[in-house]
Amino acid sequence: MHYPLIHARSSVFVSAIAACALALHTTDVVAQIPLPTPTGEFDYQIGGRYEPAEDVSVVSRDPKIDLSQPLKIRGSTTPRDQDLYRICYLNALQTQDDDYDWWMDNHPELILMDDDGEPVHDPDPEWAGEMLFDVSTPEKRAQLLLLQGDWITNCKRQGYRTIEPDNIDSYTRSQGRLSAADVQAYMLDFVEAAHLQNLAVAQKNAVEWIAEGRASAIGFDFAIVEECQLTRECEAPILHYGAENVFEIEYWYDEEDDSSGVTIPAHSREHFDEACYERGDSIRIVIRNRDARASDEYGWYRDICED
Repeated sequence: MHYPLIHARSSVFVSAIAACALALHTTDVVAQIPLPTPTGEFDYQIGGRYEPAEDVSVVSRDPKIDLSQPLKIRGSTTPRDQDLYRICYLNALQTQDDDYDWWMDNHPELILMDDDGEPVHDPDPEWAGEMLFDVSTPEKRAQLLLLQGDWITNCKRQGYRTIEPDNIDSYTRSQGRLSAADVQAYMLDFVEAAHLQNLAVAQKNAVEWIAEGRASAIGFDFAIVEECQLTRECEAPILHYGAENVFEIEYWYDEEDDSSGVTIPAHSREHFDEACYERGDSIRIVIRNRDARASDEYGWYRDICED
């Protein structure tokens, strides 16, 4: 079913965006939004940062924002950071799995609840600690963006060039309590908030939004796609954004996994090799551990397509 794109804006949200723009001297959108560098390899480090390989020019990382002090600069850097196009990972539609107490103590009204008044969690056992945000009304969307606007500012202050908002397909895990239109309306304002700080925004999955025209309406700048070799959804983002603006992540599993709908044996890279054969000469593809663990952790795995 296709939903209309709802764009409802509250006076609170407008005031927040105006204040943000004034603070950063960006009452007018300044320079062109910076897209990823067209050359060099990609690394996905949201589970732990480390010094990237010499051929890496684009890296995605979690800024490790402290919810009690969201504008405080946190996280270490690596010597090459100033030369990298850094992508700031934000869990925009679900909580981080260790933040239950903070959200329930401070903003339980922004957590999606079931019929029993209990938080709706991600059903995937690996992410079961993540609660879904409630973006079902204009008021709740505006309130959430007031908080996440500070996260975006934190990314800007840490020197990131773009935002990677994760779980924009959360409505598919909401037990029918959220619609695609709810999330699309939120992302429309989220992208505008990032653009006002001269930050690009990646479309993370939800590939069907491209054919529906939603991705263009929202204003995403490039795409990060997970496991599109398995879901057979690689073509649409490449055609829409251009090959240089699509980053593909395939995963290496410690145990057999079928969460993508395709069963992948433990320690298999056959799907990755197939992806490299089919399009490794046109887009940047990386295989990482499903938890994107750091290089000093046991079992760390990363590889790119060979020339």
